[in-house]
Amino acid sequence: MNIPDIKFPNLLIIFLLLACKSNDTQLSSFVNPLIGTESSFSLSNGNTYPSVSMPFGMTAWTPQTAEKGWIYTYQAEKLQGLRATHQPSPWMGDYGQFTLMPMLAPLRIADKERAARFSHESEIARPHYYSVLLEESGIKAEMTPSMRCAIMRFTFPKSKDAFILLDASDAQAKVSISPETQSISGYTTANSGGVPDNFACYFVLTFDTPFEVFGTFEGSATEAGQKSRNGEDIGAYVKFSTKKEQEIEVKIGTSFISIEQAQHNLKTETEGKDFDQLMQQAQEVWDRELGRIEIEGATEAQRITFYTALYRSMLFPHSFHETDADGKMIHYSPYNGQVEQGEMYVDNGFWDTFRAVYPLYSILIPEQHAAILRGLINTYEEGDWLPKWTSPGYRNVMIGTHTASLFAGAYSRGIRDFDAELAYEAMVKDALSPPAPRGPGRMGNPYYTRLGYVPSDKLGEATARTLEYAYGDFCVGQMAKQLGQENDYLYFSHTAYNYEKVYDPQVGFMRGREESGRWRPNFSPIEWGGPFTEGSAWHYTWSVMHDPAGLISLMGGDEAFVKKLDQLFEAPPEFEVGTYGREIHEMTEMVLGGMGQYAHGNQPVHHVPYLYNFAGQPWKTQQRVRAIMDQLYGPGPDGLCGDEDNGQMSAWYIFSALGFYPVCPAKPQYVLGTPLFKKATVHLPNGKTFVVEAPNNSEENPYVQSVLLNGAPYEKNWISHEHILNGGTLIFQMGNTPNETFGQAADARPFSLSAEISKEKLAEQTFVEPFYKETVAQPVFEDLPTHFRDKMILVSITTETPGALIFYTLDGSTPTQQSELYTGPILLEEQSALVKAIAFRDDMYKSPVASKKFVYIPHGFGIRLVHPYHPRYSAGGPLALLDGLTGSKHFDDGNWQGYLNTDLEAVIDLGRPMSLSHISMNFLRDQGAWIFLPEEVRVAVSLNGRQYTEVAYMPLDADEPVPGAAIRSLSENFEDLQARYIRVKAQNIGHTPDWHPNPGSQGTWLFIDEIRLDVKEDIQ
Repeated sequence: MNIPDIKFPNLLIIFLLLACKSNDTQLSSFVNPLIGTESSFSLSNGNTYPSVSMPFGMTAWTPQTAEKGWIYTYQAEKLQGLRATHQPSPWMGDYGQFTLMPMLAPLRIADKERAARFSHESEIARPHYYSVLLEESGIKAEMTPSMRCAIMRFTFPKSKDAFILLDASDAQAKVSISPETQSISGYTTANSGGVPDNFACYFVLTFDTPFEVFGTFEGSATEAGQKSRNGEDIGAYVKFSTKKEQEIEVKIGTSFISIEQAQHNLKTETEGKDFDQLMQQAQEVWDRELGRIEIEGATEAQRITFYTALYRSMLFPHSFHETDADGKMIHYSPYNGQVEQGEMYVDNGFWDTFRAVYPLYSILIPEQHAAILRGLINTYEEGDWLPKWTSPGYRNVMIGTHTASLFAGAYSRGIRDFDAELAYEAMVKDALSPPAPRGPGRMGNPYYTRLGYVPSDKLGEATARTLEYAYGDFCVGQMAKQLGQENDYLYFSHTAYNYEKVYDPQVGFMRGREESGRWRPNFSPIEWGGPFTEGSAWHYTWSVMHDPAGLISLMGGDEAFVKKLDQLFEAPPEFEVGTYGREIHEMTEMVLGGMGQYAHGNQPVHHVPYLYNFAGQPWKTQQRVRAIMDQLYGPGPDGLCGDEDNGQMSAWYIFSALGFYPVCPAKPQYVLGTPLFKKATVHLPNGKTFVVEAPNNSEENPYVQSVLLNGAPYEKNWISHEHILNGGTLIFQMGNTPNETFGQAADARPFSLSAEISKEKLAEQTFVEPFYKETVAQPVFEDLPTHFRDKMILVSITTETPGALIFYTLDGSTPTQQSELYTGPILLEEQSALVKAIAFRDDMYKSPVASKKFVYIPHGFGIRLVHPYHPRYSAGGPLALLDGLTGSKHFDDGNWQGYLNTDLEAVIDLGRPMSLSHISMNFLRDQGAWIFLPEEVRVAVSLNGRQYTEVAYMPLDADEPVPGAAIRSLSENFEDLQARYIRVKAQNIGHTPDWHPNPGSQGTWLFIDEIRLDVKEDIQ
């Protein structure tokens, strides 16, 4: 990507004109939320959507061009509505989403059918405001946010049939219409995982204009005059008679607690405010936040890029707490399903954001940083672990335990308004405990604590895990040091050197290592995957942020280290797809970046250009960093070179444009680079200012000649956090040639663990493994079948931990110590139950929750499966297809029966001849997970089990590309069809279509659940 050659000049001109007309106090006018929206599955230019939101707002609002995945793309031609969203990334999916769409008759329900053409020339996107003209109807749609609410304004032409439609998404939902109060309320359970069973997003809509007609819909079927409906894929609509240019305002409140709380939020945040007043309020907030940094001497394109980056850095994590009627801060916990006290923040991938986002918060908004940390401690108390990814609850995505970096980095920077002792307890648990079954903790940790590395023959991404666990250990050790835990400091400093165990000096790279100690064979530095995560050895060899000096020593000294760094940027951008089996978008983006093997589009290398400082050649950092800023960032829709990832890509740019970067985020130190502007003023929360000046800075002068700090010569190539907080002026003298003497001295180099405490020094110390509480063993259910036909069944539960007490529930809710105490086998009498159990002991961490489904089958039907289902997706056995339970849109919910590379053939025995009047069945389609509809389904019947007569043939659109997950229901009616045996055949698609990311793959799934039969008694 070559940013100067912008592909969308009209949009850029519009933004430049608007920016020139604005005054410097309205910095929000320089923000272009459309940067990064020209993205797709195969190529990310940011993977962003234009988020209309308050800083860290609970609910964001965006135009919708697609229901799933990339919910807004710049290249789309039609708009499906204005959407409430909580999506942190298209890879994670959305939750709690719903959409409003204005239209003129005829009323159109489905996303694609109601979609309206729009032009970017009529589109205005700002942090606090969005406006678009729907071309065919002439309707103008606008929206503006508060923290949890929004006001939308629709300007209609003259019409007798002006509609506003509410689509509650395609999950289980409910809508209720009140013509008396001109309102709609309800909830949606839409989610992509990471939620308890009782999760819902509640909403309330109030209209400032009485509606004449109203109704509900389910699927594409409407019901005029109906006030309430619940089900899947439902919504509501209202109709008005409008005059020319009549404005209708809709106030929208959201909550994760209740409809009443949504009403309270709406009243608190919007009462007495119309659209323009709320918009002005939101703009003032954004102008204040963006005004924390003022820049001078920037081009207009740079100004747009910079302030958009600052906006992006303050969108995530989303606030998840609300304020009750008494003014108390409360939140629905996505970890235990209860309403709890205090802060909660969600939607963050710490694997990305620990690097630069949180160090940026520590400078600009330390109080907000502390609030997020308090929310993380609440996460630990409610869910027993710190999260790796939260959206909104635990998501087993990415590697490492990087919240340790957040806590250690904040504490070292003087941010201490959180329970540091409890945070440290949680950090130690992450570092030493075996991981939880649902994802938190360190996968492969038993190997790591025993061997000092994760073996690549036992676990994928093993070397990347080892490197990130070593950095995590460093963070825990630094926190221990600050808390006076000397033994723990020595222990974790020792294990922080584990990075050495996966460096192979023979090949000069980090490398996969097997449990035996042998190196993983057939090494190639350009092979992606395998021992690495979204990268190759070229990228992860530098992942020693806490000890670059030690890495330099491993590589043979400064010159060898610099030579290797140069090779990274200059090597051909070749790759081998490795265990990914196909070209993933990160590979494509590395090639398009044009910087050799350096892949700025993915976060693990963000610190790498700054490593030249550690080897005494900072001018090469200056050269590389300036090139990255100039070539890989820009003001257009393709203005990012990879995943934005919750602000990390933007935070890198902000720091780098200021002239320094936090290579080791857990330390209060920033490594110098090259400033982008002639002047930048950071307004600190303590009332002081830190000014970075580079008077002769220009495109031709990227090299630092000398530095003055508060008027005195400054020879180090790093500054401390204290330098910034104390305020003052950092002046860079710039030139067009490198100054190869600046930053050369050994004491000019930034922090490395080796300089603080060497391996040799540690070898002289005596220390023991830090104390941490063991975890109670997970309860185990007696090996009983999932389905039972006897009138009763006794369920026994045990735990291996002596003295532990077991508590259980039968309704699927999460058990606590207030639940039923297990004292003996549980009697289930003609009763289905989802039994959940947990075990406690006072001196240990509570156990993970165990669950097992027991399903009572009242009928005597039998079933024979000709082909075996996959054992991972059994749904409890053959009777799962007849047990009355239906699967959701999540393929791993335990109710779907999965068939890999094989067809389904099921023969149902009714036990005696009966009259069949109806048959139905559900199939799942989730093509991103390789789950396709069958190509065809055939139903046949027999009286003797030998001769069959085909009674239904249903061909399907198995290879049609459909985003997201969807359930396809098939059904057929009959008139007194005599049968004892019913045979259902469903043909697996057999291979992935050409449009699929892995075309031609034979690894295709067929998922079925619940064959329903309507039968009468014996035929006479």
